[in-house]
Amino acid sequence: MEQLIQAIRVSMRGFRRTPGFSLTAVGTLALGIGIAIAVFTVADALLLRRLPVRDQQRVVVLWGATRDGRFDNFPLTLREVRDFEQRARSLERVEFFSYDDPFPKPLRDGDRIWRLRQTHVSGGFFDLLGARPSVGRLLRPEDDRVGAHRSSCSAMRRGSRSSVRTPR
Repeated sequence: MEQLIQAIRVSMRGFRRTPGFSLTAVGTLALGIGIAIAVFTVADALLLRRLPVRDQQRVVVLWGATRDGRFDNFPLTLREVRDFEQRARSLERVEFFSYDDPFPKPLRDGDRIWRLRQTHVSGGFFDLLGARPSVGRLLRPEDDRVGAHRSSCSAMRRGSRSSVRTPR
């Protein structure tokens, strides 16, 4: 223990003699540790942690490209997904999701304004992922049919203190 205390004293004397070098060394170490933590956090969230869906290893996402070829990873239309579903032989189920607009839409609830992101999904999308509603029901395949009543679902982050009222 005494050797440790002696080593700390010698180090502190060296830091006092060369404060510029000491600050540079401490700053470099702090920056390196911060970057390593940030990279691990992103890798953990994207690569290591399992998604909160049923049978994650069996879920596949299909993307298309725009007709002019300018954009890869472009969402397929519902018609393209249904055509693909009819021809696919190796997939058990095919469901659909699409982002029409990446920007949140305002929704007024009394004196509050909520910013909601909108996504279009097929009727069996939530069932495929194993999602369960906390209130009401999720979309069903019957909701995709022409002439079906319009349906919607809203999702809130877990732990949110606020709730959106259902319009009457």
